[in-house]
Amino acid sequence: MITSLPLELGPDLPFQIEGRPEHWGAQWRYSTPHYFRAMRIPLRQGRWFSETDTAQSSAVVIINEALAWRYFRGRSPLGQQITIGRYMGPAFADRTREIVGVVGDVREEGLARPAPPTVFLPATQVPDVIYTTLHRVAPTNWVVRTTVEPMSLAATVQREVLAVGRSQPVANLRSMEQVLGGSISRQRFNMLLLGVFAGLALALAMVGIYGVMS
Repeated sequence: MITSLPLELGPDLPFQIEGRPEHWGAQWRYSTPHYFRAMRIPLRQGRWFSETDTAQSSAVVIINEALAWRYFRGRSPLGQQITIGRYMGPAFADRTREIVGVVGDVREEGLARPAPPTVFLPATQVPDVIYTTLHRVAPTNWVVRTTVEPMSLAATVQREVLAVGRSQPVANLRSMEQVLGGSISRQRFNMLLLGVFAGLALALAMVGIYGVMS
């Protein structure tokens, strides 16, 4: 489970590194432990989330390589502590979290933009106010890896989710190929318009030349 899929915009929250006065912004996600392996996102340093990362355990966070390179260049980010949401007001202030892992970069904002600095929280440790706010504007995404045609499992996925909670709606089932197509739909449309206008220009030029020759 993940709040926002790759290539789709997600929330951005400020964070502060303990011992440093500045604060910066980063893409913010929360996930279940197996999300990274389902999406084949490599672990570069440290560890994944685990089932022992609960609301009662120590607050932890995983960051991506872009954030590690930008703010911890020349030293290991593991064991460093950050606080997320402190400048969004008291309601959004989170516990200080220890960085326990660094994962590979993912183009969270589209193929045309580099991977942004991103933080990942365990789903079991998300502050209630942030959890409630996000669910008002965005659904939760569940990722399923399969060796067969993805959409052939749509009915199975719906059945399994409803078996756990009958009140849980299942909608907008997509393959990652469809997510990718949606992320570049504007570029495809622009290229289509460019092709149409180029064809019209060629046709007008041919008619004009024909008229002059005649």
